[in-house]
Amino acid sequence: MMNSKFTLTFIALFCIFSFSISAESNQLGSAPISKKPITITKEETKSRSTQIDILNRNAVVQFYKSNYIPYGKVKNSWTGSTKSCKIGSNSKEYDEATLQNLKYYRSMAGVPSDIRFEEKYNKFARAAALMMEAQNGLSHNPPVSWQCYSKEGREGAGSSNLCLGCVGPDAIDAYITDSGVIGVGHRIWALHPNQKAFGTGSTKRAHALYVFGEWRKSEESSQIKNVSWPPKGFVPYKFGYRPDYPWSYQAFGSGTNHKEAKVKMLINGRSIALDQESGDSGILVWYPRGLPKPNKENDYNKLTQDVSVDVEISNLLIEGKVQNIKYTVIFINPDLEELSASNTTINTNTTSQDNNIINNSTSTISNSDSSETNTADYNKEVSSSLLSSAYEGNNKKVLEALNKGADPNFSHQGWTALMYASYFGYEEIVISLLKYKADVSIELNGWNALGLADHKKHMNIVKLLQAKTTNRSLLIKNKEKPPIKTVPAP
Repeated sequence: MMNSKFTLTFIALFCIFSFSISAESNQLGSAPISKKPITITKEETKSRSTQIDILNRNAVVQFYKSNYIPYGKVKNSWTGSTKSCKIGSNSKEYDEATLQNLKYYRSMAGVPSDIRFEEKYNKFARAAALMMEAQNGLSHNPPVSWQCYSKEGREGAGSSNLCLGCVGPDAIDAYITDSGVIGVGHRIWALHPNQKAFGTGSTKRAHALYVFGEWRKSEESSQIKNVSWPPKGFVPYKFGYRPDYPWSYQAFGSGTNHKEAKVKMLINGRSIALDQESGDSGILVWYPRGLPKPNKENDYNKLTQDVSVDVEISNLLIEGKVQNIKYTVIFINPDLEELSASNTTINTNTTSQDNNIINNSTSTISNSDSSETNTADYNKEVSSSLLSSAYEGNNKKVLEALNKGADPNFSHQGWTALMYASYFGYEEIVISLLKYKADVSIELNGWNALGLADHKKHMNIVKLLQAKTTNRSLLIKNKEKPPIKTVPAP
């Protein structure tokens, strides 16, 4: 059975959806409603999801250019016909482009992207898409009187996201945008953490995405506490920087309710207008009306510099406790030249892969970053390996050690991994260690990581370390040069 924490219901609604800048419109039906148990995968394989560091601007730009742009250029090759009611199919290349587009969005949203299209679900989606195009309409419950009606098509219609006027990768864009659909149900199904196997079917003008296929075991995605879109971090401006693009935040867990939550958006500390949907306890949805409307005069919102939008959610009930959520979305133009290193990484002290949660009862902030490790779980052998890897400048091994439970503040003769990385100028390692809560203030004979980085003129690292503390006096300058130790013992 489907995990109860993900049980959702949606309001049936037809809408006209304008996704692209052109005058052409796409029609989305209501989101499908699950009426039967969903198959849970029996696979025990490890996740092969594509990992994207959404807090790194350059990584997001490269991911957009390599994993999104190319797949929108693959041509539709449908072999069916509405005249003869031939279902037909598309080329493997076209279906793969559609799948890759869906994987892109899931990777950006931080949910598992090791998904696939299964032929047993594709046949339902193709039959449904044929019916939608032949009838020139949309329905999750089409009658037998519909043109090109079939049992397979009816099954596909009731279990799929449907679009008329968009196909393939463009249809995935439409489901994620989901403008005008109350509760953004198409987006929810497309980005659902437990999704494992979908089905796809495209004709010339219609598409069906079968969403009630195979689902992963709940424990595979249990670490995902929420899904937001646009996601927190760096985001290409086409994914949300406009007033008619719905934003959403969905927290998971028993006793979670979004109905009484309130949203506030700020740019440069000033609130902007928004319209918040009401009524659905399963997800929070709002429209940022204060963002500029794309038009010819403003080059359709094409940004000339990054724009940070702060989101504050109050009175959100998560697992029975009222909490406040804060996160930042930084819209970027991927075509702009790379910014300097100091501007390409978000300060993880205020914005992390998970949200900073403020508990109303205590008014204290606790960071729910999944990389945080309990002190009792630190592994001494792995922690020693962390020091060696940091000394050698091997960020891959540093991350491996941290993920295995290394103490980010473990020291050898007074030297921590952060101190080594700061002294030798290993910027990537500094970023990794800071994400895992490495302590900036630890000293050895009056020298700390900040002082060491400044001594060696690694100014990007100095900025990273300064951002982690309000105490600028931590920049200690001794008359004596800092002593350098040999590689830590394994």
